[in-house]
Amino acid sequence: MAGTSRVYPATLQKWLNESTNPCELDTGTFEAMLVDTDYVFADAHDFVNDVSGNEITVTGDGRPNITVTQASLTADTYIFDGNDVSMDTVPTAQVIGGVLVYKYNTGDTDSPVISYNACTNKATDGGDVDVTWGGNGIFRAICTD
Repeated sequence: MAGTSRVYPATLQKWLNESTNPCELDTGTFEAMLVDTDYVFADAHDFVNDVSGNEITVTGDGRPNITVTQASLTADTYIFDGNDVSMDTVPTAQVIGGVLVYKYNTGDTDSPVISYNACTNKATDGGDVDVTWGGNGIFRAICTD
């Protein structure tokens, strides 16, 4: 289901300034949430509350945990990956525009958004929605000069 991934600039900035404003990606609790087709990625988004108005509310485990399986820098490539997740009983008549990944802290106002993974608009039928990350993981960042 996952398609093109984009990393939020605020997250990148926190990595670069890790000593003063950390956003460590190898520890903590990470979660995924579905957003509708009205959501538009914006560089200014830094916490979940900036995007929660476009969340598709899911019954059951609406924001499942992601177990990080890789958060590493090798040569010039940073890879962030985790287990595939399932959203239980997504209501009918919704159209999924993407999956947002964030690091959970105490609530939506202090949980930084990590990446937005667009998908082809997927209509829901009241069943579960499985999110399978692609071969590049949740995201892959390549550093260039």
